[in-house]
Order: sequence, then structure tokens, then C-alpha cells
Amino acid sequence: MVEELMLPEFLITEFQALLRPLELLLTSVNRFWGLGASLLLPALVFWLGGCERGFRAAWITALSGSLNTLFKWALAMPRPFYVSDRFTPLKLTDGYGMPSGNAQGPATLLLALAKNGPRWIWVVGVPLVLLAGVARIYYGVHSVNQVLVGWGLGIAIAILAMAAERPLVDAAKRLGSRQRIGALLLLAGIVFLLWHAVAMWSIHQKPPPAEWAERFAELQVELDEQDEPYSLVVPAEAGDITGLLLGFGLVALAFLSRGWPRLERPRERLIAVGIGIPTYFLWSKGAGVVITGLVAVSKGLVFSLLLIPPVATLPVTLFLVVPVVAQRLTRRRER
Repeated sequence: MVEELMLPEFLITEFQALLRPLELLLTSVNRFWGLGASLLLPALVFWLGGCERGFRAAWITALSGSLNTLFKWALAMPRPFYVSDRFTPLKLTDGYGMPSGNAQGPATLLLALAKNGPRWIWVVGVPLVLLAGVARIYYGVHSVNQVLVGWGLGIAIAILAMAAERPLVDAAKRLGSRQRIGALLLLAGIVFLLWHAVAMWSIHQKPPPAEWAERFAELQVELDEQDEPYSLVVPAEAGDITGLLLGFGLVALAFLSRGWPRLERPRERLIAVGIGIPTYFLWSKGAGVVITGLVAVSKGLVFSLLLIPPVATLPVTLFLVVPVVAQRLTRRRER
């Protein structure tokens, strides 16, 4: 059984046959995560009054996603369709396969949201987490063991991060404002160098076999997905990850000095949701334009560094700007 579990094609064909009637459900769950549920869902909880729970879920899930990228680059293990032709994937996805990010992220998010929360979070969340992992096997973009490892890592990261949350806050409170900013910038620099170094190491020390690219090209034609890129390691993601860390760090420092921007009245919460969701998708569109512009004027390490400031604006916008704007708009209407 253990040997079968390690086979890249283990159960994929069976899942594709048995779960075909659930394709719409699996597609919906997969698409929901792809639309940014890892950040948008915690932001919704934040705007609707669960400030501590929403922010905790957001930064811990972002941390989990960042570590997932690092693990994939370091392990350099293929997706099952790269190395097996015993099945046809239902879609193509770039990047390495171990561990599954779409299994790891929802598991982390569930535990972070469920801490001290109502029981219905578990009732709704557990099936969604299971479906998110099963969907990746069904599509043929992850093997069973990659999904299992993703779930395990997601749970472990959530538990460790929540245990470290209070000591981190206590340590930050003992520092002055300048020391906090200095510590945050130092941490951001370390993260950028580490992620970029692992990316370059993976590219040069663990180059993928040529057969993987050939298999991907064949599937592009077979599935009519010629626009799907074949890329396993993107060093520029070090800038994305560092930008998110910096953004969440700035928000956390603001909360330490000013307190939580609590949205206590129903009108404030509705306004926050009403402006927050469009803002998230407008930011996504705007980020694409900014990235296109940065590509035109930079490359390599410079491009990665230039990504940090615009990405950092996302957590700041969702968790600082949106609630403040909602509060001010509410006050104006009440005058």
C-alpha cells in the first residue's frame, strides 16, 4: 500500500472515473480558492466584526503559502503528469508538485479561522478542505501523497503559528516604534534573500529533466492549453512573498500602536464589505498593469525588489484603509 501511495498516478484514474458526476462541485471549490479566498475570506471576517480572527487567519495563511513555495523549490518534485502517461490531466498547472498548495492553504485557513470560533466553521470548513485536496487529485495536477503532505503541513503551520502569536506580540510590545520598524525591515530582508537564494539554488542545482518539458508540450496540444506556461521556479516570487510579509507587518505595527479598527455597527460592516470586495479585485487588475510596467523597465533581482512595495499595499489596503474609509463614510451619513 505504501509503495502504491508513492506512485504519481496512484488513484488518479479511479478518481477521474468515480468523481465525474461531482465535477461542477470540485471545479467550484478549486476556482473559489483560485479567486483569492486565502486573503479575501479572512478580510470578510475582519470587516464583519471578527478583527482578531480575520487578521490572524490572513497572515497565517499567507505564511503557509510562502512556506509552500519554499518547500516546492527545495524539494523540486514533479507534478504527476510530468512523469506518468498512464492518465491525462484535466488541466495543466505550472510549478513543482510537493506539497500541494491547494491542500495546504485551506487546511491552514480552516484552523486559523476556527480558533475560538463557532462550531459551524468546522462543519462547513472540513468538507471544503477535503474537497479542495480531492479536486487536485481529480484534475491530475497533484498525486495523493502530495495532497496528504499538504494537509499535514497546513495543519502543522497553523498550530505553530498560533502558538507563536502571543510571544511575538509580547516581544514587539517591549520594543520602541523605531525598533519595531527596524526589526520588520530586517526580517523582510532576510526573507527576500532566503527565498531568492533557494529559487536560484533550485534552478541551478536541481534542473528538471528535459522529458518533463516534452510531456508538458504534448499535453498543451492535447488539452488545447498552449497559453499555459511551463515554469517550475519563478525567483520573482521572492518579491511577492516579501511584499506580503512587509504589508502584514506594517498592519500589525499599526494595530499595536493604535488598536484594532473595530467595525461595531452593521452599517460600517456592510460598507466595508461593499467597498472591500471591489477594491480587492481592482487591486488585482491594477497589480497586473504595474507588473507589466515593471517588466518593461527591469529584470532579475531588480524586478523582484521592485515588486515588494506594490504587493505590500494589498494587506494595508484591506486591513487598514478599507475599515477606516467605512467608518468615515458611516459618520458622514449620520450627520
